[in-house]
Amino acid sequence: MDNGDKLVIERLREQRDDALNALLLVITSYKKNKRRGIGIGPLIRARKVLERHGMGDIYEEDKS
Repeated sequence: MDNGDKLVIERLREQRDDALNALLLVITSYKKNKRRGIGIGPLIRARKVLERHGMGDIYEEDKS
């Protein structure tokens, strides 16, 4: 495995960790609200994680 592969693997691990942390925040917020809803703060942070990793466009309307 060369350095390029190691960098790709490290980047994927960072993305995975970011996604898991965002999910944990959403789940924790849901539990704290006694399962009545999710707080807006964790949702905004989760959206920022998606945008940071180039996945924020899933909310955009399909123009095709």
